[in-house]
Amino acid sequence: MVNVGQAVSGKVQRDFYEFQDANFKVPSPLSRSTCNGTLVWQRPGMIITKNNVDAAVSRSSNFVGTGAIARGHDGKVFGIFLSIYTGITSSRSMAIRDGLKLGIDLNLSKVVIESNAEAIVRKCSTSLDPPIDIAAIIFDCLALKESFSSYEFGFVKRDCNRAVHCCAQKALLNGWSGLWTSIVPL
Repeated sequence: MVNVGQAVSGKVQRDFYEFQDANFKVPSPLSRSTCNGTLVWQRPGMIITKNNVDAAVSRSSNFVGTGAIARGHDGKVFGIFLSIYTGITSSRSMAIRDGLKLGIDLNLSKVVIESNAEAIVRKCSTSLDPPIDIAAIIFDCLALKESFSSYEFGFVKRDCNRAVHCCAQKALLNGWSGLWTSIVPL
């Protein structure tokens, strides 16, 4: 009998290897991030770091795993931040906050935070009042962004965010939290 955790873990591992294959072939500046069935990572400008973020939620428990991957214009991974939370109402806003924390931990000055949570990205990009259930997390994000000389929040389609979603799933499945800057435990 196949263990469900092992089967999911195997899928996470395959998706991550697929991500590595796709993302270390840096797309040309003219490439589009439409992701029509393929992973296409849009590289940032020369001195900007892109932090992709996402979350995975357990349907059987009250746990959330978040992931953030920081990469430079050449696709080089500077760091991966994984975290696990319990009792969180907005996992994706926590992921955006973790992406900002990753940038601070890596002493980055110019970042783009990308998420497939379009409504949360919009809330972080404007000064509009966020819903009460995520207000504290959004206010944290707004305060953390001041640590950078340049920042931007961007929306990316879910298919283009699969690699970091795999990281969030790995955090959730294994209970991993931490910052990795050299060897990633995937």
